[in-house]
Amino acid sequence: QRRLEVLTQERHPELRELGIKWIDVIGKQLRDDRNSNQDEVEKCFDIAQELLNQYPNISIGIISPFKHQVEALKERFGDMDEDRLRVDTVHKFQGDECDVIIYSIVVTDNSPDGKIWWIDQGEPNLVNVAITRARSLVYVVGNKEYVRTHSNNNLPLGYLLTYTEQL
Repeated sequence: QRRLEVLTQERHPELRELGIKWIDVIGKQLRDDRNSNQDEVEKCFDIAQELLNQYPNISIGIISPFKHQVEALKERFGDMDEDRLRVDTVHKFQGDECDVIIYSIVVTDNSPDGKIWWIDQGEPNLVNVAITRARSLVYVVGNKEYVRTHSNNNLPLGYLLTYTEQL
């Protein structure tokens, strides 16, 4: 069984919060063949804007397992200060770190079952990669109830949900 590695620690003097939080967003997947969830895009935007305004010296990474979500996020942010904010897929983020990571999982009630299967079993290491990119704080943006009913504690997303709820 794979175990989640939560390695956040206080490295940025401005941030008051540390660790990991799940932000429950239901939303809907745009189409079966378009892996994006606009409600998650808006929530990621709101979280990032608030953090960027509140903490002028932190770096933020917004990541998703799906390139369509990354495209939607980049479109929503428009011109961004890439020294402070980076938006990319989990694959492309490997090896990089930011003070805060916002992880948009996309999958929700109208998602084909193959999407959460791909995250949990097809590419299970991606969840671990996503949350270990943060130096101090991780926000997981996604549908809690969907993950609760379509994953379990032996799979990365189910374990991540349980872990965040026990904090």
